[in-house]
Amino acid sequence: MLDAMADRSAAPEPSPVAAAGAAAPRREGSPWTGLWAVTLKELADHLTSIRMRVLEGLILLTALGTVTAAIQTLRTTVGEDPFLFLRIFTTAQQAGDLDYSFV
Repeated sequence: MLDAMADRSAAPEPSPVAAAGAAAPRREGSPWTGLWAVTLKELADHLTSIRMRVLEGLILLTALGTVTAAIQTLRTTVGEDPFLFLRIFTTAQQAGDLDYSFV
């Protein structure tokens, strides 16, 4: 019984191909095979997480607030001056003159 256990614990003999000095088998096909599948799965995992949804919501709220402020500024500018395009780029607001009514 001990002889059988000793035989099992012995290191396996190398294969005849490896013993003859042959090179390791080469990979067939492209190493990029399946890369897009893994990339798309990782993107799907990250983009559908709750953390990303919260970030998307914050970005959306910021964009809506910015558009609302720009629309209010355009409405007041059109009421003051008929040269809208010129007035858009020359109108400067004071630091305390911002309207945060959209918040």
